[in-house]
Formats: sequence, C-alpha cells, structure tokens
Amino acid sequence: MKWFKHMSDSLEDPFIQELMDEYSHLGYTIWFGILEIIAKENGKILTGKVEISPTYLRRKLRTSLTKLRQVLDFCRRSDRLLTDFSGEKWKLECPKLLDIKDNYQKDLQVSGKKPSNHKEKEKEKEKEKEKEDVYTQPGQSGVIPIDKNKEPRHRIISYLNSKIGKNLNPDSKDTAEKINGRLSEGYTEENFKTVIDIKYAEWHNQPNMVGRLVPATLFAPSHFDNYLNQPTAVSSNKFLPNGKKKAIQV
Repeated sequence: MKWFKHMSDSLEDPFIQELMDEYSHLGYTIWFGILEIIAKENGKILTGKVEISPTYLRRKLRTSLTKLRQVLDFCRRSDRLLTDFSGEKWKLECPKLLDIKDNYQKDLQVSGKKPSNHKEKEKEKEKEKEKEDVYTQPGQSGVIPIDKNKEPRHRIISYLNSKIGKNLNPDSKDTAEKINGRLSEGYTEENFKTVIDIKYAEWHNQPNMVGRLVPATLFAPSHFDNYLNQPTAVSSNKFLPNGKKKAIQV
C-alpha cells in the first residue's frame, strides 16, 4: 500500500482530541505511525493486520515500550485497534484501514499486478544494516573488519566494573552481543549507565541478587527496557546544591 487517505480535519476527530489530551503529540505520532507501518508491512494484500516486533516499533516511533503500550491500549479501548501482546511479536489490526486504502492498491487487487519491489529491497537493506555490528574499511592487506561499537562497549563495561569491583571482559561474545544489540536498537551509553545505576542501587546489598549485576542480566533484550523505565526512589542524576542526591517521589 503506497498511501492511505488522511482527512484534513483529523484534528477535529474526538478520538484524536482525546488521544492528544492524554498523550500530547506523542499519541498523534504513534497512532498515524502505526497506520503507516501496518500499510507498509501489508504490501500487496491489504488486511489491516500485522505481526511485528515491539522493539522495532519502539525504535521506529522513538518512544519507550511503556509509552507505546499505553497509547496502543488507549486505541484499543477506543475501538480503533485490535491488539494482542501475548507473543514475542505483537499482533495489531486496524479494520478501518481497509476503508481508506489508496486507488493504487485497489487497482493492484483488481488487476492482480505486483507492486514495484523497490520498497522490499529497501526493507531488506534496512534489516541487513540492523544486523551489522561491524563495518569494514580498506587496509594494507585488503579489508579489515572494524568493530564500530568497541569504544562505547568498553566504556559501558568499565563503568559497570567500577561499580561492582570486577574485571569483566567487554569483548566476550555474550557481552558484545548484548551491548551491540541494544545499541543497534537505538539505546545510548547513558541508557546503559542508568540501568547499571538503578539495578546496582537495588541489588548490591542483597546477597541473593548481587550476582545478577552482569551484562547477561542487565542488558538482556527481555529486561533492558523495563529496567530503564523502572521508577526509582532516588534519581542517579539529580543533585542538590550541597552535592547530595535529590529524592524523587514515585
């Protein structure tokens, strides 16, 4: 599907007004972003349905999984989306998308023609780029692989080691995979340090939990975003003029 009809008075729609009252411009962005993603992923056969990775959605829409889930739940309660979050991939359906499909898509479905495949090629290139943890550059003896995440990974592990008093290897296979994976999803070094600070404060005095202060747990895809968005009693980067940490009410 190349495009869908966007009404010029969408901002007058009570659903859009309530969505923006609740989530401001982020709600508007997520709603129409979801419509675009469903339309794009459907390709030739428009069903209004999609099964998609929540991590991909979070990165594409530049928001946290928590906020993303809240907006999607709002759309579901407003009868705009059908949702299923039970599997590794989220199932989303927008039945009304079928009513606003473009004439190009209608003609394809009637004629049986195939859409131009340049979008598919772009999608394949994007997926390959996401998988890359290294790039290459010319060297004296040919092409030398360069680890583009090496420096930030070393800084992250150095920070963790300073907290837990260990000498973890930043280049071990599992550690590199965990950190490179989260960096490729759009997380930053500061996000890693925030997760380290939050979980260190929570676990370092608990004998049965302190052993979890390792990359395999802290930076796992199933944990990282939840840890990052976990409410804390004390902010790690808020300080009073006397240098003491400022308490944050939660």
